[in-house]
Amino acid sequence: MSVPSTWFERDLPVLEAIIELLNEKRPHSLLSINEVAEHLSRSKEEVRAATHALGEEYITLREFINGGDPGPYLVTSAARRASGQWPSEELVIESLIRGVPIAIESETDPEKRSKLKQFLDSAVGVSREVLVGILTSTLTQKIGGI
Repeated sequence: MSVPSTWFERDLPVLEAIIELLNEKRPHSLLSINEVAEHLSRSKEEVRAATHALGEEYITLREFINGGDPGPYLVTSAARRASGQWPSEELVIESLIRGVPIAIESETDPEKRSKLKQFLDSAVGVSREVLVGILTSTLTQKIGGI
């Protein structure tokens, strides 16, 4: 017996709604399960299940003073990456590799065009895991040096 995936149908839409509501409508506020459910036109039970599944990796839940279900209060950087609000290392690499052919087409300097082609050939020949490792290492060093 396999457990059905809930990410695309339930959890991701709830996460995106929480991010939207916290960013635009209620910054620095505690949301209720009802507010998220109403925003999505979904049941409280479905939203409650999603918030528990999202857990600490994606959201921080806080208790209301007057009781009731804990509500989403903060989202993590993992949540912003999972929702596409912030780019992941993989997304940056994909964007870079998709952008190089466009740069080659628009470049008029033959030397620069040749270097871009060499870069693209090299990047495509390297595995995604290696590129992600290089990017992660570079970003970690840059951020750590701030």
